[in-house]
Amino acid sequence: MYQLIPRSDRSGGWLLCNRRIAAKDYRMGKKIDDSVYDAALNKIKTDCDQMTICKGEPATVYEAIDPPQWAASTAYQIGDAVRPATRDGNVYECTTAGTSGGSEPTFDVTPGNTTNDNGVVWTARASKAYAAQAMVAGDFSIANGDTSGRKVNVAAKSGITNHRSGTALDHAALIDKGVIGSDDPVLLAVTTLTATINVNSPGTTDLAAFDALELLDPT
Repeated sequence: MYQLIPRSDRSGGWLLCNRRIAAKDYRMGKKIDDSVYDAALNKIKTDCDQMTICKGEPATVYEAIDPPQWAASTAYQIGDAVRPATRDGNVYECTTAGTSGGSEPTFDVTPGNTTNDNGVVWTARASKAYAAQAMVAGDFSIANGDTSGRKVNVAAKSGITNHRSGTALDHAALIDKGVIGSDDPVLLAVTTLTATINVNSPGTTDLAAFDALELLDPT
C-alpha cells in the first residue's frame, strides 16, 4: 500500500512511501472535491517563479534549477544553490552554511565533490537544465482535467534564454527558487514535453502551451 507522508526536510513536499496499513484502517476514496485539487495546483501557480527545460528527468531541484550567480561576502544557508560566473554544467549546493569569500572560489567540477569558500562548503551537482524562464502566477491556469479531476496549464512562452547548447531536451521543470539565505529552492513539478527540442547558446527558445499536471478523480 502506498501512502503520502510529509517530507522531514524543509522542502514542504511529500513522499510516496510503501507502507503496510492494517485492513481496518484502509478506505478507498470515491470522491475528492475540486477545491482540494485546486489547493494543490495553486501551490504550483503561486509559488513557481522559474521554468527550466531539461535533458532527462531531473530528480532533485539541484538538477533542475538555474540558480543565481555566486556572490561575494554573502551569508548562505544549507540548501542554497549558486552557479559560477562562467557556467560549467553544474549547480553548487550549500552543504555547510557560512559567509562566502571576497572572490569566487575555483569550484571542483566533479559531481559530489566539495569546494571550500571561506566559511561555506559547496557540493557540485550535475545540472540537467539548458534553458530558463522566469514565471509568474499569470502564466498558469487551472481547469477541468481532460479525463477527470483538475489540471494546471502553462501558457506558451517565447524568448526563453538558453544558457548552454543541447539536443533532445525532453522535460520541463517548474521551480520555486526560494530566497538565498532564507528559503530553500523546491522542485514543484516535472513534466515530459510532447516533443523534444534542440537549443543553442547564446540564443532563445519558444515553448508551446502545455498541461503541467493533471490530478484524476479516484475510481
